[in-house]
Amino acid sequence: MIKQIVKKKRTINKNIEATSNRKLSIQFSLDGFSFCISNTQNEVFEFSSFNFSKTVNSPELVLEKLQEIFKTEKSLQEDFESVTVIHQNNLSTLVPNKYFKEDALKNYLKYSVKTIATDLIVYDELECIDTKNVYIPFVNINNFLFQNFGEFEYKHHSSILLERLFLQSNASLHFYVNISHSIFDIVVIEDAKLLFYNIFEY
Repeated sequence: MIKQIVKKKRTINKNIEATSNRKLSIQFSLDGFSFCISNTQNEVFEFSSFNFSKTVNSPELVLEKLQEIFKTEKSLQEDFESVTVIHQNNLSTLVPNKYFKEDALKNYLKYSVKTIATDLIVYDELECIDTKNVYIPFVNINNFLFQNFGEFEYKHHSSILLERLFLQSNASLHFYVNISHSIFDIVVIEDAKLLFYNIFEY
């Protein structure tokens, strides 16, 4: 049974039908889903977010909610030049490149994340801090999105967050808090160096 989903929608440019080269960005977590449609000049045409009335406790329930949204959202039934998917969860850890071995991915997560034998473990490259972000994506949702869009790029939300923050970093000490409905990230940067990063539930 699908519990209530609260939708917020903002259409920025109503001429989206006449616009080619559209890009779709999707972000999802255990408590919500959002998507943004833009063009190759990064002009945003539509942004919609869906807050689940209650945080769900499994990727299977998230998939049920996404399937319901995809049935009713005509904007998600169009063709796109590119699709980017952002996994927002606390199933990740940062590993400096000098300690990273691709055949040891599960070992990096075992002290902070409960894993099972069938988990797919992947990583994002963070050149800005010479580090890999090792994480577990929700494979069932990736499979569903592949059926709808074909090939797409996916990343962990913390990879994008850190990349953006380092683009604007300088020698000063900066303390950032990125708050979502059920988790928040804390980032501390000084002199273009990462001093602290972690994800917390609340």
